[in-house]
Amino acid sequence: MLWFIPLLCLLLHSVASSCGLPVGPSSPLVVSTSLGKVRGALVDRQAHRFTLPFAEPPVGPLRFAAPQPLLSWSSMLDGSKTPSACMQSGDGGRGGNAASEDCLYITLYRPSSARSGSNLPVLVWIHGGSFTSGSSTASGLDGSKFASEGNVLVVFVQYRLGAFGFFHTDSTLDEASVNAESGAHKVPGNQAVRDVVQSLLFLRDHVAEFGGNPSSITVAGQSSGAHMVRTLLTLPAANSLFHRAILHSDPSNYGPATAQANSMLGKSVAQQLGCGDLACLRSRSAQDVLQASDNAASMLPQQDGSIPVGEPWRPFLGSYFSQGIESAGSAIRDVIMTTVRNEAGSQVGSMLQPTAQGASKIRLDANYGPMSQVDLSAGDILDMLFNEGRGDILSAQSAYFAASEHDVDDGLRCSIEEAATDGLYRCGSWSTASRLNLYLAVHHTGMTYPSNDGNTYCSAGGRVCHEDDIYALFDTHSQSGRGGLSPRQTSYAQELRERWLSFIKTGDPNTAKHGGWQKAAAGGSGGGGGEGGGQKVQLLQLGSEDDGSSLIDSVDMGVCHDTWGSAVRFDWQLYQ
Repeated sequence: MLWFIPLLCLLLHSVASSCGLPVGPSSPLVVSTSLGKVRGALVDRQAHRFTLPFAEPPVGPLRFAAPQPLLSWSSMLDGSKTPSACMQSGDGGRGGNAASEDCLYITLYRPSSARSGSNLPVLVWIHGGSFTSGSSTASGLDGSKFASEGNVLVVFVQYRLGAFGFFHTDSTLDEASVNAESGAHKVPGNQAVRDVVQSLLFLRDHVAEFGGNPSSITVAGQSSGAHMVRTLLTLPAANSLFHRAILHSDPSNYGPATAQANSMLGKSVAQQLGCGDLACLRSRSAQDVLQASDNAASMLPQQDGSIPVGEPWRPFLGSYFSQGIESAGSAIRDVIMTTVRNEAGSQVGSMLQPTAQGASKIRLDANYGPMSQVDLSAGDILDMLFNEGRGDILSAQSAYFAASEHDVDDGLRCSIEEAATDGLYRCGSWSTASRLNLYLAVHHTGMTYPSNDGNTYCSAGGRVCHEDDIYALFDTHSQSGRGGLSPRQTSYAQELRERWLSFIKTGDPNTAKHGGWQKAAAGGSGGGGGEGGGQKVQLLQLGSEDDGSSLIDSVDMGVCHDTWGSAVRFDWQLYQ
């Protein structure tokens, strides 16, 4: 009975590409570009998907080099398949394709009605993963529904990770070394940042051929992807390449690295591989480089406080990237900053055992072996996340660790999570949004992401942990096979998408149905008294109500004004 499958594929043109059959040159799945023709795939009969290389493969002599622009591709490019992830040891529970050094691709989704000249707004999404993992094929990163229902283009970008994306040493760094010839003996550094910029240059030159508007590009990202967006906001090379930005769960505690810190990581990689020059490093297998990269990221934070545990490899300041947003005097475009309510729950829940009512000590999870039998203080735990004695300072803050806070089951672990959420994510974002007058929001509802599977802390009490906003944004929860959504989740996700689409199209995240959201400075001042010194921000509290609707409040900054940045300094204040 299998005889009918080839005939069915021929009859149903809409699935021809997924059957591996030729698609005619007049098909909407075939796009002519100045680089050549490309054939895409139809997704759910509502959107087209195209996987496109935006640079030459960074392999062989181009390992560690700046991304080299593509000049053309031969004959008909097959853009129907999703790309390999960039080199990484694991996907962090996010899923995704197998890894390869040949990974500099964008995956573009457009409504099936879009054609060259449609001039649709474009959302560019930069994945997270601490700059060491993640990909455009991670769970939930399917832009077909967002594109088709919102009438926009959605583009997922991949960039090199770990040492592949940030390698340099003092002797090999030359930030002006951007072509293949000069790259034989020197590297430019910040290769991952340059990858993202090259993808934006590619879109500037080619997105119109797929129906997008190169003058209406919004860049967005989650976690380290948001850190990458933060970098782009003050990067001269990216200034003209996008127009709006959205940051989800930016680990704002971590500012740019110094060239010296990244050089220490690079030296560790070279020493492990027994190499004294680039030719040797390029001769080593990708797997050997990856292992050395992971080892350096694991060992160096224990030896030097300027290399943080959470993001050892990250963009550094130099001539190419000379100023971070932390010292920027004004916003240069419209920006939304968001966090989820329990950002650090992902770490705390996998790291620590629950605590009893009134507990003053806590233990590591059983996965830590013998160490899980040792009683630790809150300061001990926080010192693992915030070095330079900041854990002890934090544990003395009554806003987090008043005795009454622990008079509930798991109270001590909750206090540690709250302090970590504020220090790693929330307070840096709130401070930046207040200072630069950006839109500010918190997600009070979410949908459990695979990286939080089995995390009983995140699954309890309606908590919303790191990455739990991804399915809601792209409307991909149903693809995960996780069952239905509650009315609250459905309402929250619908408002999120409607506001984000409005922002992508107009720069204003308010709609006829969902209005009233102003930028953070509209929160005003409470007159200087009380917690937070009277400093307030206007905050969109997404999905905060039982029915999934949202509140817009003028909220006191509290510890984000009184504690973080003053009594307890951020990482970027210590090491820049």
